Amino acid sequence: VSTQSTGGNKHLSTVVKALYLSRKTLFFMGVLVLQVIYCLSVISYLFFQDQYDYAEENYGVKHACSTIYDCVISNLYWGFPSGGGLMDYVDPFKPGAKAMIWTTYIIVFFVVVGVIVLNIIFAIIVDTFGQLRDRHSLMKSYLGQNCLICSLEREKFEAQGLDFLRHTEFDHNPIHYLYFFTYLRDSKIRGQEDYLSILEREILDRLNTENDVSSFFPNSQCLSLNEENPEKTFIQRLMRELRGEVSDQSKQTLTELRMMNDELKRLKIIVEKKNEKTRKPRNTSD
Repeated sequence: VSTQSTGGNKHLSTVVKALYLSRKTLFFMGVLVLQVIYCLSVISYLFFQDQYDYAEENYGVKHACSTIYDCVISNLYWGFPSGGGLMDYVDPFKPGAKAMIWTTYIIVFFVVVGVIVLNIIFAIIVDTFGQLRDRHSLMKSYLGQNCLICSLEREKFEAQGLDFLRHTEFDHNPIHYLYFFTYLRDSKIRGQEDYLSILEREILDRLNTENDVSSFFPNSQCLSLNEENPEKTFIQRLMRELRGEVSDQSKQTLTELRMMNDELKRLKIIVEKKNEKTRKPRNTSD
Protein backbone atom coordinates (compact mmCIF):
# COMPACT_ATOMS: atom_id res chain seq x y z
CA VAL A 1 0.00 0.00 0.00
CA SER A 2 2.79 2.43 0.87
CA THR A 3 4.55 1.75 -2.44
CA GLN A 4 1.38 2.48 -4.40
CA SER A 5 0.65 5.68 -2.46
CA THR A 6 4.18 6.99 -3.07
CA GLY A 7 4.23 6.29 -6.78
CA GLY A 8 6.84 3.54 -6.52
CA ASN A 9 9.47 5.80 -4.92
CA LYS A 10 11.55 3.54 -2.68
CA HIS A 11 12.81 6.22 -0.27
CA LEU A 12 9.41 7.88 0.11
CA SER A 13 7.87 4.45 0.63
CA THR A 14 10.33 3.82 3.47
CA VAL A 15 9.32 7.10 5.13
CA VAL A 16 5.61 6.24 4.88
CA LYS A 17 6.28 2.75 6.23
CA ALA A 18 8.24 4.14 9.19
CA LEU A 19 5.42 6.53 10.06
CA TYR A 20 2.86 3.75 9.70
CA LEU A 21 4.77 1.34 11.94
CA SER A 22 5.17 3.97 14.66
CA ARG A 23 1.58 5.28 14.36
CA LYS A 24 0.50 4.09 17.82
CA THR A 25 3.53 5.55 19.56
CA LEU A 26 3.16 8.83 17.67
CA PHE A 27 -0.53 8.94 18.60
CA PHE A 28 0.25 8.63 22.31
CA MET A 29 3.00 11.21 21.92
CA GLY A 30 0.42 13.55 20.38
CA VAL A 31 -1.79 13.03 23.43
CA LEU A 32 1.23 13.79 25.64
CA VAL A 33 1.87 17.00 23.69
CA LEU A 34 -1.73 18.14 24.27
CA GLN A 35 -1.43 17.38 27.97
CA VAL A 36 1.84 19.31 28.28
CA ILE A 37 0.45 22.26 26.32
CA TYR A 38 -2.69 22.23 28.49
CA CYS A 39 -0.69 22.31 31.73
CA LEU A 40 1.46 25.17 30.48
CA SER A 41 -1.62 27.01 29.21
CA VAL A 42 -3.20 26.86 32.67
CA ILE A 43 -0.13 28.67 34.01
CA SER A 44 -0.41 31.19 31.16
CA TYR A 45 -4.09 31.83 31.94
CA LEU A 46 -3.55 32.24 35.66
CA PHE A 47 -0.45 34.44 35.67
CA PHE A 48 0.49 35.77 32.23
CA GLN A 49 -2.66 36.85 30.35
CA ASP A 50 -1.33 40.37 29.83
CA GLN A 51 1.81 39.03 28.14
CA TYR A 52 -0.33 37.77 25.25
CA ASP A 53 -1.52 41.30 24.44
CA TYR A 54 1.58 41.52 22.25
CA ALA A 55 -0.11 39.13 19.81
CA GLU A 56 -3.14 41.40 19.52
CA GLU A 57 -1.00 44.47 18.94
CA ASN A 58 1.29 42.91 16.30
CA TYR A 59 -0.73 40.08 14.74
CA GLY A 60 -4.29 41.28 15.21
CA VAL A 61 -5.21 38.25 17.32
CA LYS A 62 -7.79 39.23 19.91
CA HIS A 63 -8.33 37.36 23.16
CA ALA A 64 -5.17 35.28 22.68
CA CYS A 65 -5.36 34.09 26.29
CA SER A 66 -8.67 35.34 27.70
CA THR A 67 -9.77 31.77 28.49
CA ILE A 68 -7.97 28.50 29.10
CA TYR A 69 -9.17 27.29 25.70
CA ASP A 70 -7.72 30.39 24.01
CA CYS A 71 -4.44 29.88 25.85
CA VAL A 72 -4.26 26.25 24.72
CA ILE A 73 -4.91 27.18 21.09
CA SER A 74 -2.42 30.06 21.20
CA ASN A 75 0.34 28.00 22.82
CA LEU A 76 -0.30 25.09 20.51
CA TYR A 77 -0.40 27.26 17.38
CA TRP A 78 2.61 29.44 18.23
CA GLY A 79 4.64 27.27 20.55
CA PHE A 80 4.64 23.81 18.99
CA PRO A 81 5.43 24.53 15.28
CA SER A 82 8.17 26.96 16.25
CA GLY A 83 9.90 24.33 18.38
CA GLY A 84 8.97 25.90 21.68
CA GLY A 85 9.81 29.44 20.53
CA LEU A 86 6.79 31.09 22.14
CA MET A 87 8.79 34.27 22.77
CA ASP A 88 8.63 35.12 19.04
CA TYR A 89 4.87 35.68 19.18
CA VAL A 90 4.15 36.95 22.70
CA ASP A 91 5.67 39.79 24.68
CA PRO A 92 9.30 38.64 25.08
CA PHE A 93 10.02 40.81 28.10
CA LYS A 94 8.07 43.33 30.15
CA PRO A 95 9.88 44.97 33.08
CA GLY A 96 8.23 44.53 36.40
CA ALA A 97 7.85 42.20 39.32
CA LYS A 98 6.93 39.26 37.06
CA ALA A 99 9.87 39.71 34.69
CA MET A 100 11.93 36.88 36.18
CA ILE A 101 8.93 34.57 36.50
CA TRP A 102 7.88 35.25 32.89
CA THR A 103 11.42 34.63 31.64
CA THR A 104 11.56 31.37 33.60
CA TYR A 105 8.22 30.32 32.12
CA ILE A 106 9.42 31.02 28.57
CA ILE A 107 12.57 28.96 29.17
CA VAL A 108 10.59 26.06 30.69
CA PHE A 109 8.17 26.16 27.75
CA PHE A 110 11.06 26.02 25.28
CA VAL A 111 12.87 23.19 27.11
CA VAL A 112 9.77 21.03 27.64
CA VAL A 113 8.15 21.52 24.23
CA GLY A 114 11.05 22.36 21.93
CA VAL A 115 13.79 20.19 23.41
CA ILE A 116 12.24 17.25 25.22
CA VAL A 117 8.91 16.51 23.53
CA LEU A 118 9.94 17.23 19.93
CA ASN A 119 13.21 15.31 20.30
CA ILE A 120 11.32 12.33 21.68
CA ILE A 121 9.09 12.36 18.59
CA PHE A 122 12.11 12.64 16.30
CA ALA A 123 13.85 9.81 18.19
CA ILE A 124 10.83 7.55 17.72
CA ILE A 125 10.83 8.15 13.96
CA VAL A 126 14.61 7.70 13.66
CA ASP A 127 14.47 4.52 15.74
CA THR A 128 11.77 3.17 13.42
CA PHE A 129 14.05 3.85 10.45
CA GLY A 130 16.79 1.93 12.25
CA GLN A 131 14.46 -1.01 12.85
CA LEU A 132 13.49 -1.06 9.16
CA ARG A 133 17.16 -1.01 8.16
CA ASP A 134 18.03 -3.84 10.57
CA ARG A 135 15.03 -5.85 9.38
CA HIS A 136 16.06 -5.37 5.76
CA SER A 137 19.66 -6.38 6.52
CA LEU A 138 18.52 -9.46 8.45
CA MET A 139 16.18 -10.51 5.65
CA LYS A 140 18.88 -10.00 3.03
CA SER A 141 21.35 -12.02 5.09
CA TYR A 142 18.81 -14.81 5.64
CA LEU A 143 17.89 -15.05 1.96
CA GLY A 144 21.57 -15.15 1.08
CA GLN A 145 22.16 -18.19 3.29
CA ASN A 146 18.75 -19.93 3.31
CA CYS A 147 16.15 -20.94 0.75
CA LEU A 148 12.90 -19.01 1.15
CA ILE A 149 10.78 -22.01 0.11
CA CYS A 150 12.36 -24.97 1.91
CA SER A 151 14.40 -23.05 4.56
CA LEU A 152 17.46 -25.25 3.94
CA GLU A 153 20.87 -23.72 4.53
CA ARG A 154 23.43 -23.02 1.82
CA GLU A 155 25.95 -25.31 3.56
CA LYS A 156 23.79 -28.42 2.98
CA PHE A 157 23.85 -27.87 -0.77
CA GLU A 158 27.55 -27.03 -0.92
CA ALA A 159 28.37 -30.09 1.20
CA GLN A 160 26.86 -32.30 -1.53
CA GLY A 161 28.40 -30.38 -4.42
CA LEU A 162 25.19 -28.56 -5.42
CA ASP A 163 24.89 -24.95 -6.50
CA PHE A 164 22.73 -23.05 -3.98
CA LEU A 165 22.03 -20.16 -6.38
CA ARG A 166 20.87 -22.59 -9.04
CA HIS A 167 18.55 -24.20 -6.49
CA THR A 168 16.93 -20.87 -5.55
CA GLU A 169 16.63 -19.87 -9.22
CA PHE A 170 15.28 -23.08 -10.76
CA ASP A 171 14.21 -25.56 -8.07
CA HIS A 172 12.62 -23.27 -5.49
CA ASN A 173 12.13 -19.91 -7.15
CA PRO A 174 9.55 -17.88 -5.14
CA ILE A 175 8.34 -16.23 -8.36
CA HIS A 176 7.36 -19.64 -9.74
CA TYR A 177 5.24 -20.32 -6.65
CA LEU A 178 3.64 -16.89 -6.99
CA TYR A 179 2.79 -17.60 -10.61
CA PHE A 180 1.32 -20.95 -9.63
CA PHE A 181 -0.96 -19.50 -6.95
CA THR A 182 -2.02 -16.71 -9.32
CA TYR A 183 -2.81 -19.30 -11.97
CA LEU A 184 -5.02 -21.23 -9.53
CA ARG A 185 -6.95 -18.13 -8.47
CA ASP A 186 -7.39 -16.96 -12.06
CA SER A 187 -8.71 -20.40 -13.01
CA LYS A 188 -11.38 -20.09 -10.31
CA ILE A 189 -12.33 -16.55 -11.36
CA ARG A 190 -12.66 -17.56 -15.01
CA GLY A 191 -14.63 -20.69 -14.16
CA GLN A 192 -11.95 -23.05 -15.47
CA GLU A 193 -11.66 -25.21 -12.38
CA ASP A 194 -12.64 -28.31 -14.40
CA TYR A 195 -9.34 -28.05 -16.29
CA LEU A 196 -7.30 -28.28 -13.10
CA SER A 197 -5.82 -31.53 -11.90
CA ILE A 198 -6.93 -33.21 -8.69
CA LEU A 199 -3.84 -31.96 -6.84
CA GLU A 200 -4.34 -28.41 -8.13
CA ARG A 201 -7.99 -28.45 -7.03
CA GLU A 202 -6.98 -29.62 -3.56
CA ILE A 203 -4.42 -26.83 -3.26
CA LEU A 204 -6.96 -24.28 -4.49
CA ASP A 205 -9.54 -25.46 -1.95
CA ARG A 206 -7.02 -25.19 0.87
CA LEU A 207 -6.04 -21.74 -0.34
CA ASN A 208 -9.65 -20.61 -0.18
CA THR A 209 -10.28 -22.10 3.27
CA GLU A 210 -6.95 -21.64 5.06
CA ASN A 211 -5.55 -18.68 3.10
CA ASP A 212 -2.05 -19.82 4.05
CA VAL A 213 0.22 -20.36 1.08
CA SER A 214 3.18 -21.41 3.24
CA SER A 215 1.43 -24.68 4.15
CA PHE A 216 2.23 -25.98 0.64
CA PHE A 217 5.92 -25.21 0.80
CA PRO A 218 8.28 -28.21 1.11
CA ASN A 219 9.66 -27.35 4.53
CA SER A 220 13.21 -28.74 4.95
CA GLN A 221 12.74 -30.89 1.85
CA CYS A 222 14.37 -30.75 -1.56
CA LEU A 223 14.41 -33.30 -4.36
CA SER A 224 17.88 -32.32 -5.51
CA LEU A 225 19.32 -33.34 -2.14
CA ASN A 226 17.60 -36.73 -2.26
CA GLU A 227 18.40 -37.56 -5.89
CA GLU A 228 21.27 -39.93 -6.61
CA ASN A 229 23.60 -38.05 -8.92
CA PRO A 230 26.14 -40.47 -10.50
CA GLU A 231 28.59 -37.68 -11.22
CA LYS A 232 28.27 -36.34 -7.70
CA THR A 233 28.69 -39.83 -6.22
CA PHE A 234 31.78 -40.46 -8.35
CA ILE A 235 33.35 -37.17 -7.27
CA GLN A 236 32.63 -37.88 -3.61
CA ARG A 237 34.11 -41.40 -3.90
CA LEU A 238 37.15 -40.02 -5.68
CA MET A 239 37.64 -37.43 -2.95
CA ARG A 240 37.45 -40.11 -0.27
CA GLU A 241 40.02 -42.24 -2.12
CA LEU A 242 42.34 -39.25 -2.51
CA ARG A 243 42.04 -38.47 1.18
CA GLY A 244 42.89 -42.08 2.01
CA GLU A 245 45.92 -42.10 -0.32
CA VAL A 246 47.18 -38.81 1.09
CA SER A 247 46.74 -40.14 4.62
CA ASP A 248 48.65 -43.36 3.81
CA GLN A 249 51.47 -41.45 2.13
CA SER A 250 51.69 -39.08 5.08
CA LYS A 251 51.99 -42.00 7.50
CA GLN A 252 54.65 -43.65 5.33
CA THR A 253 56.62 -40.39 5.08
CA LEU A 254 56.51 -39.92 8.84
CA THR A 255 57.77 -43.47 9.37
CA GLU A 256 60.68 -42.93 6.96
CA LEU A 257 61.59 -39.65 8.65
CA ARG A 258 61.64 -41.33 12.04
CA MET A 259 63.89 -44.11 10.69
CA MET A 260 66.26 -41.54 9.18
CA ASN A 261 66.34 -39.66 12.47
CA ASP A 262 67.22 -42.83 14.37
CA GLU A 263 69.95 -43.63 11.80
CA LEU A 264 71.43 -40.14 12.15
CA LYS A 265 71.51 -40.52 15.94
CA ARG A 266 73.29 -43.86 15.59
CA LEU A 267 75.88 -42.44 13.18
CA LYS A 268 76.44 -39.50 15.52
CA ILE A 269 77.19 -41.87 18.40
CA ILE A 270 79.65 -43.86 16.22
CA VAL A 271 81.45 -40.68 15.12
CA GLU A 272 81.74 -39.46 18.71
CA LYS A 273 83.24 -42.81 19.80
CA LYS A 274 85.83 -42.67 16.99
CA ASN A 275 86.77 -39.14 17.97
CA GLU A 276 87.32 -40.24 21.56
CA LYS A 277 89.59 -43.10 20.43
CA THR A 278 91.73 -40.79 18.32
CA ARG A 279 92.12 -38.33 21.19
CA LYS A 280 93.42 -40.98 23.68
CA PRO A 281 96.64 -42.00 21.77
CA ARG A 282 97.60 -38.35 21.41
CA ASN A 283 97.23 -37.84 25.13
CA THR A 284 99.50 -40.84 25.92
CA SER A 285 102.20 -39.68 23.50
CA ASP A 286 102.28 -36.27 25.17
